[in-house]
Formats: sequence, C-alpha cells, structure tokens
Amino acid sequence: MTQSPQHQQKIRMEDKPLRAKVMNAIKWQSTGTIFIQIISWASTIIVIRLLTPSDYGLLGMAFPLLFFLQMISTWGFGSAIIQCKDLDKTKIQQLFGFIVLSLTFSFVLIYLTAPFIGSFFNEMRLVPIIRLLGVNLFLMGFYVIPDALLFRDMDFKTKTKVEIVSRLGAAIVAPICAFNSLGVWSLVFAEISLNLIRALGFNMFCRQWYKPVFQFTECRDLIKFSIKITGVNFVDYILNQADKVIVGKFLGKHILGIYGVAFNLALLPKEKIMPIVTQISYSAYSQIQEDIARINLNLLKTIGIVSFISFPLFWGMASVAAEGVPLILGTNWVQAAIPFQCLCIVIPLLSISPIFPSALNAIGRPDVVLTNSIIVACMMVTAILIGARFGLMWVCISWVSIYPIAFIVTSQKALKILGIGFKDFLKCMKFPMIASFMMFLSVLLIKRLFAGSLSQLLLLVVSSIAGMTIFGLLVLMFKKEQIMNLKDTILKNQVKTIDSV
Repeated sequence: MTQSPQHQQKIRMEDKPLRAKVMNAIKWQSTGTIFIQIISWASTIIVIRLLTPSDYGLLGMAFPLLFFLQMISTWGFGSAIIQCKDLDKTKIQQLFGFIVLSLTFSFVLIYLTAPFIGSFFNEMRLVPIIRLLGVNLFLMGFYVIPDALLFRDMDFKTKTKVEIVSRLGAAIVAPICAFNSLGVWSLVFAEISLNLIRALGFNMFCRQWYKPVFQFTECRDLIKFSIKITGVNFVDYILNQADKVIVGKFLGKHILGIYGVAFNLALLPKEKIMPIVTQISYSAYSQIQEDIARINLNLLKTIGIVSFISFPLFWGMASVAAEGVPLILGTNWVQAAIPFQCLCIVIPLLSISPIFPSALNAIGRPDVVLTNSIIVACMMVTAILIGARFGLMWVCISWVSIYPIAFIVTSQKALKILGIGFKDFLKCMKFPMIASFMMFLSVLLIKRLFAGSLSQLLLLVVSSIAGMTIFGLLVLMFKKEQIMNLKDTILKNQVKTIDSV
C-alpha cells in the first residue's frame, strides 16, 4: 500500500488532535497496566504456591459456562455504544433495560444448569462454585454502560484508576483467603471482589445515572450491532474455552490445573498489554471510521510496535521456562514448564491478531471478524480435540503447529478488506521475529554451555541478562535510527498532550 507524500502530509495534519488524545490515553493505560501487572503477578504467584493444580482445575471447569453467559449478556453492548455515532439518553436507557433482562435470564440459567455441569465433569463440588460465581453477571451489568461511555470518550484516566483499585482489591482478597486454607474459594471470592469494586467504581465516576427502560424501539440498531459483535465473541469463546473443556474432560482436573496455570501465566503479559492497544485503537478508529487510509497507516504502525514488544518478550520467556517456572511456582508445578514454553512461542501471533478486529469493527465490518474467528476456532478446536487423545504435550503441539497457519489465513482476509498488502504486513514483523529467534537460540546455547556449573537460579539470571543484551545489541546495530525517531515522536507528543490538557 503506497500513498503520495501530499496525502501522507494531510493524514499527519488531521491526526494531530486525535494523536494528542491517544497519547494521553496511552500514558494512563500504560502506567495503569504496569501497576496492574505488578499486582497481578505478585498475587498470582503467592496464591499459586498456596493452592494445588486441582484447585485451579475446579475453577477451570466452572469458568467456560460463566464466560459464555457473560459474553451473550454484555460484551457486544459496550462495543455498540463506542461505535454508535448518534448515541443519546433514550438509546442508553433502552439498552440498559435489554442488558438487565438478558442478565436475569442468564443468572437463572446458571443456577439451573450448575448440576448438569458438575455431572459432565464428574465433579459435583462445581455446583455451589458455579452458582456463586453467577453473581458476577449482575455486578457486570451495573458497569457495562458507564465503562463503555468512558471508553467512548477516551477517558482512560478514570478507567485506569478504577481498574487499578479493583485489581488491588482482588489481589488482596485472594492471598488472604488462600492463607486461611479456603482452597478454590480463594479464587471465587477474588473474582467476585474484582467485579464488585468495578461496579462501585465505574458508577461513582459516571457523569449521569441511567434507569433501565424496557422498550427497545430506539436502540434496535445498537442491538443488531451488538448481536454481530456477540457472534464474534461467541466464536472466540469457543476457541478460548474449548481447550479447557477438552483437557478437563479427557485428562482430568489435575492436568487441567497445570495447563490452565501455564496458559494463564503465559498470557498474563499479553492480557495486560494488549488492552492498551485494542481499547485505545478501537475508540480512535471509531472516530475516524470513514477515513480508511488513516486507519491503515496507524494499523501498520501498531502491528510494528506490538511485534517489537511481543516477540522478544514471549520468546525470551520461552527460552528460560525450564528454569523459571519451577523456581517461581514451586515443585508442584514442574509439569507446567513445557506447556508454558510451547504456548509462549505462539503468543506473539495471538497478540497481533486482535489488532485487526479493532479496525474492522470500527469501519462496520464485524462480519469479516466473525468469519476469521470461525476459521481459527474450527482449526484449533479440531487440533486440540485430536491432541488431547494423546496427552497434554500434544495439546501444546497443536497450538504451535496449527495456530500459525490459522493466523496467516485470517490475516490475509483482513488485510484484503482493509486494502493493505501482505508484504507491508510482513515487513512490520520481520526484524522482531528474526532478532527474537536469534536471541532464543543464543540463550539455549548459553544454557547448554553453563548447565551443571551454575545453580538453577544463577543460570536463569545469566540466561535472562544474556538474552536481553543480545536483543538490545541487534536493535542498536540494525534499528538505531528508527528507535531514535520513535523516541523523538513520543517526546514531542508528550509535550503536545500536556499543552492540550
């Protein structure tokens, strides 16, 4: 995709007001994310060392149903509010009424189906766990709209404050409960605390309170858009939860606990970093949804930045997983090292793939996102279902071997709709991939050279420092000019943002 210098200059001029808003949002989101990351890692590691794989396996069995009902009850409505051009009070009130009805239905469904879920997994202890976690549906219903309105206005300062407080609350509750030998209930109470604090926080900062109206004539377009987004989320749900259901059913709660912890720990940095990108970009793209050229230009920049962060981060984690996982989590979790290592290899691609839906949804093409989600879900669920027949290792191999193929297929479809060349797309990822791969191989070589002569902890430290040094040297050798330009751009935008506040 090539553009004339005049057109690029025009895009840069039009981007200035929006760029200041985006930079301010990035400042708050990134600051909050770092803080939340520290809280989450500290709390998670403490709790994991106190609980057992079976505790996490029980929660892993309960979550698929809850995630499904949360998805169909609320997730699409927030996206519809953000994307809507002519939003007014009446539409919001009617949409709130629709959310209340869907949540009430979902809670009743959870209460009635809990025994069947317990029977499916041959684990009747799931019944009270599922029913209590159903309270989260009502809590989410109270903050879906105020959260989406802050999102729409790009008020990430307020949003970040609420997220930090809620994460801190959950991070305190979980270890306290775990220290008091509450087992899996530590995780249940932490999840409820998280959503309770979010509900209170978002409503405290909401500029206007809305009462539910149970007539839906004015919000039909919002509901239709929400249904399309929910369709995408439903397919994503299948991909994100089917592996847990399959592993839990065929390999048992102990193996599910190991797989779930390895997967969640590997995903933790991505789940904390990527919302900065997807939330801000979707909000920004929705405001310029009629200018595809501006969206594409910023989309490629975003892919380049995410690649530059995710490939060295996750492939670096994969290179030291064998030493790091047992040291950090304890001896109960030695089996999680190999799944963690395998999953880290594909997570950079999992980090890049959510960038496309932000642009496609903003321009009103959730149908393309839905098609891509169906492709990925069909390929991965089939692969995991086959892999689970042979053990946990084959489930991980399914991710490493099949997901890259699905990523290429779906990326090509998205790029075609946006009018971006596949070569331009690959160019954004080329250097981070090559440099990270060289770093990965170098770390494995260093570990092989020093194996037996250093303690496990010292070997982890030496390997990590060596990996970061090697990647840094490669950047200085081949990308010094781009890094300096990026630094100058960030500094200039920070000044503009401060002047505009």
